[in-house]
Amino acid sequence: MRSFKTGAESDYAVTFSPDGRLVISAGGDGQIKVWDVSKARSIRRFSADKDYVSAIAASPNGQTVASGGRDGVVKTWDFRNGNRLASLVGHNAGVQAVAFSPNGREVLSGGGDSTIRLWDAHTGISLGAFRGHGSTIASVAFTPDGERIVSGSWDGTTKVWDKETRALLGTMISFPGGGWLTITPEGFFDASSSAAAQNLNVVRGLEVYSIDQVYQALYRPDLVREKLAGDPKGLVREAAARLDLNKVMASGGAPKVSIVTPAGNVANDEVTVEAAIAEQNGGGIGKIEWRVNGVTLGIESRGLERLPEGTASSPVTSRPAVTVKRTLSLEPGENRIEVVAYNGRDLIASDPAEVILKWDGEKSATPPKLHVLAVGVNDYYDSRLKLSFAVPDAKALGEAMKKAGASLYQSVEVTSVLDDGVTIDNLDKVFAEVSRKVHPRDVFVFFLAGHGKTVDGRYHFLPQNFRYEDENSIAKRGIDQDRFQAWFAKIPARKSILLYDTCESGSLTGDRVQQRGIERVAALEKMTRAMGRTVLSASSDDAPALEGYRGHGVFTYALLDGMSGADTNNNGLIEVTELAAFIDQKVPDLSYQAFKMRQIPQMKIVGNSFPVVSRTPVLIAGAPETNASTPIPTKPTHVVVSQLPVDVYAAAARSGAVVQHLPPGTTVTLLEGANGWQLVAKDGQKLGFVEEKALLRLQ
Repeated sequence: MRSFKTGAESDYAVTFSPDGRLVISAGGDGQIKVWDVSKARSIRRFSADKDYVSAIAASPNGQTVASGGRDGVVKTWDFRNGNRLASLVGHNAGVQAVAFSPNGREVLSGGGDSTIRLWDAHTGISLGAFRGHGSTIASVAFTPDGERIVSGSWDGTTKVWDKETRALLGTMISFPGGGWLTITPEGFFDASSSAAAQNLNVVRGLEVYSIDQVYQALYRPDLVREKLAGDPKGLVREAAARLDLNKVMASGGAPKVSIVTPAGNVANDEVTVEAAIAEQNGGGIGKIEWRVNGVTLGIESRGLERLPEGTASSPVTSRPAVTVKRTLSLEPGENRIEVVAYNGRDLIASDPAEVILKWDGEKSATPPKLHVLAVGVNDYYDSRLKLSFAVPDAKALGEAMKKAGASLYQSVEVTSVLDDGVTIDNLDKVFAEVSRKVHPRDVFVFFLAGHGKTVDGRYHFLPQNFRYEDENSIAKRGIDQDRFQAWFAKIPARKSILLYDTCESGSLTGDRVQQRGIERVAALEKMTRAMGRTVLSASSDDAPALEGYRGHGVFTYALLDGMSGADTNNNGLIEVTELAAFIDQKVPDLSYQAFKMRQIPQMKIVGNSFPVVSRTPVLIAGAPETNASTPIPTKPTHVVVSQLPVDVYAAAARSGAVVQHLPPGTTVTLLEGANGWQLVAKDGQKLGFVEEKALLRLQ
C-alpha cells in the first residue's frame, strides 16, 4: 500500500498509466501530477487549468493525457514534457469525465451540460455528440472493442451508445435493494423482478400506461441483449417492425375495470363476483381474465372492437359499461380476486381491479384428488420431427404419479394423450373433460413431451399433425401461450405444477437445434405470468432437451428419480420446492455425464410450496445401461450430438449419395463400423453411414 501527499486542497481525478508503474492525479490546484508507484514520490507535474481539473485519462500507449475542468474545455497533453497538444472546445459546462478509445485515436468526454462528446485525439476535431441524459455526465467509457460507448449520469441512469451512429442502444437503471431494469429505445425491457419493472411506464401524449399493461409485448430479455450488442443480426429491428409500439399504443385505451362485489367475509366457499367493464376512448373490450390468488381461473371475450375514429362534429360516443359475472371457488382465509380486461385488439391490458374476500370455513376433511394429464408425441406427421422417448416418458410419468400419490390423495386420476391424439381439437376436448372432474382443492399436474419452439419471445408446442411450410407455420399451427392459458384457466385446482420436457425443432427451419436460452427464459416468464402456475421446463440454455438417458429424456429421468431422492427434509413428502431444487441440480449433472452437454432446466415457482407426492422409489434399482456393443435393431444405442443436422450417406467415408439428415438429439442403433464411420439403424431399419464423431453412446 502506498500513500501520496499531493499538496492540493483536494484531488478530483486519478488514474494509472497503462503499464501500472505511474499514478496520475489532478485536482483543485489545476496541476497534473505524476507519481512513481514503487517509490511513492512525485516525478513530474504541469499546469493544466487556472481553476481545477475534475477528470483525467491516459492514452493506451502512455504518451498522451486528456484532462477536463470547470472551463468546459478538454485538453490533451504530451505526457513526457507536459506540453499542451490540443484544446477541444464544445461543452457548455464543466467537464466531469474523459476517456480514451482502446486504440487511442479518440477521446470521449462528458460534462455538466448533460452531453457526451467524441473527439479526434490527434486533430481535436469534434466527431459528434450524444444527447439523452437528464443531468451531469459523471463517467464515460468505451467497450473493449471500441464500438460502443457507456455513460453514467447524475440522473441515475447508465446508457449504452453506438459509437458510429451515436444511436442510443439501451438505458440501465438500478434501484435501492439491488433491483435493476434495462430498456431499449424500442421499448423492449429486462428487469431483475416484476417489482423493478413496476418503475417503468409507457407514455403516449397525456396517456400513461403501466408496464404491466403491455408486459407480454415488451418483456424481451433476448432482444435487450441483442440491442446492447449493436443488433448485429437485425433481430431487434425486425421485432420492432412487427410490434410497432406506436400502433400498439394507438390501438385504443385499455378498459376501466371495477369490481361490484363488496369486500369482506363470505358465507360459502363459492361466490359470484360481478365486475363492470367500461371501455376508454372508444378502445373496445376484448379478453377478460379472472384470477384468484394469482392463478388464472377464467378467460372470456366480449369481442367489442374499437369504435371508429370520430370527428369534431361527430365525436365518438363510448358504449355503456358491460357487466360480467363469474362464480369462483375460495380457499379458507383471504382470497385476492383480480379482474383484468384488454382493449378490443387484446394489445393493452387494464390495471387489475382487486377485491379481498375472506372465507372462514375449514378445509375439507376429505383428502384432495390428484389429477395428472400426461401428453407426449413421438410419431409426428413430419418424420423429421420423430422422437423416441416422449411417449414412454409421458406413460412413465403418469404411472409414477399414480404410484407415488396413492397414499397422499383420495385418488389419482391419470389421463394420457399420446401421438395422434395430440391435436389442438382433441386437447380442447380433453381439457374440458378433465376440468369437470377437478375440484379447487385438488392438485393438478400437467406433463408435456415433444417438440417446442420459442418464436418472437413466446413459446409454441408442435402438435402431432403439425406441417411446416415456413417460419410463420409455427405461430399459425403451433399451440401457443394464449391457448395454453385458456386451457389451464378451465382447471380450477389452485395447486398445480406444469412440466415441459420439450426440445427445439430447429431441423425444420434450418436453425441450429439450440435455442437462445435467454429467449426461452423470457417465454417461460410470460407463460407463468399469464397462467399464475408453477412451471418447470427441461432446457433454457443452448442445449436441446436431450433424449436417451437410461430409457428416458434427461429431464423426465430426473423427475422420476426425484420422487424418491428429493425429500431433503425427510418428512416422507416430495414438495414443489424440493422437486425443483432436485431437478435444478440433477439435470445439468446427468446431461453432462451422458452427453458432454450441460442442459440447464428453467423453473418459475408461483405461490406457496405444497406436497406433490409421497416419497416413493419409481425407478428400477440397478437398471442396466444401454449397451452399445450389442447390436439391437429396435433399441437406440447412440444419440446425434452435433450442432447441425448430420448427413447420412449410402456408403462410408462420404461415398455415395446423402440419403437423409438426422437432427441433433436423434437416437439411433449402431450396427457396424470402421475408420470413423458407423452404419446406423432406427426403428429396425438401416439408415446409412454417419461419422462416428457425431454420435454419443446412450447411458
